[in-house]
Amino acid sequence: VPPGVVNVVFGTGQRAGDALVRHPDVPLLSFTGSTATAQRITERSAPYCKKLSLELGGKNPALVFADADLDQCVATTVRSGFSNQGEVCVCTSRIYVERSIYPEFLERLVAAARKWTTGPPSDPSSSNGALISKEHLEKGATVHCGEGVDQLELPEPHAGGYFMPATVLTGVADGSRVMQEEIFGPVVCVSPFDTEEEAVARGNGVRYGLAATVWSRDVGRVHRVARRLQAGLVWTNCWMGATVHCGEGVDQLELPERHAGGYFLPATVLTGVADGSRVMQEEIFGPVVCVSPFDTEEEAVARGNGVRYGLAATVWSRDVGRVHRVARRLQAGLVWTNCWMVRDLNLPFGGMKSSGTGREGGRDSYHFFTEVKTICIKH
Repeated sequence: VPPGVVNVVFGTGQRAGDALVRHPDVPLLSFTGSTATAQRITERSAPYCKKLSLELGGKNPALVFADADLDQCVATTVRSGFSNQGEVCVCTSRIYVERSIYPEFLERLVAAARKWTTGPPSDPSSSNGALISKEHLEKGATVHCGEGVDQLELPEPHAGGYFMPATVLTGVADGSRVMQEEIFGPVVCVSPFDTEEEAVARGNGVRYGLAATVWSRDVGRVHRVARRLQAGLVWTNCWMGATVHCGEGVDQLELPERHAGGYFLPATVLTGVADGSRVMQEEIFGPVVCVSPFDTEEEAVARGNGVRYGLAATVWSRDVGRVHRVARRLQAGLVWTNCWMVRDLNLPFGGMKSSGTGREGGRDSYHFFTEVKTICIKH
């Protein structure tokens, strides 16, 4: 390659990346990373009308129909869910299984996931290594309060850990940060109310609207309040119901002493998770899958499309007609049928919706990284 064709610039996104995005002499940008970063790139490059190719995150579904080859399906789905610690943009994270085979599929998947070992990469028996960072392992865990809480008695090896006890607060003003901002920690605020009207108004009094819970034996009140709460998901007299079948919080990781402080997360399988929950809607980028039953093809497609991402999907069925029908309707830039990660680099690659814009690979890359020019000559 001649000098100057390929140049490697080291630096952080905030400095080196931002300089490249804003520089008028950089005509196009190809970016692989998070949707949030891509939004900033789009905004900052807009004044220069740069060409953009954005390969972003995914929350990729697998739809498993009753006529699927379960031996092949389970073996492949374990790989697609947990390979490289789940730090692969096209990893499967939402698995929808036709109800008639759901119990058998779940049992076999959990058994296979338990054999997917997590440990030091130098150990040949390890299927997965550590996650990229402590921040990723404890994704989103920021302690906004904690002053004055009870002293935790921890074993000496854990004395420096980021532990916080369950905390209950009262007398907190509705406009305070602790009531208005997501803490993402074990903190709850408890306040009294006098009327149903007041309860609804205060429940809606934040900028968020993800989920809510209503507790009452009065069925009429439950329906009234649930309708008026500004939340995408409302539980009544219950919450979540998620079950961890293996992995985090269930199975103990046995690590060598020198790796005990590493950012390891075992292959984790969840069920009973609501479609609107964060674990189903947001890209975890770790070895975690959620498994849910479905009853009809229509339901499977609707739920498979029910996130803002659209990078990849997998369909498992022996019915060729169904495979074509479902693949056409799935909002994903890449759909595998009865396989995963079978790729030819000449084929287009890219996502729909919040999973990116543009396609790369083969002819698509050639067109993106070049410009079409018309030259008219009169002689």
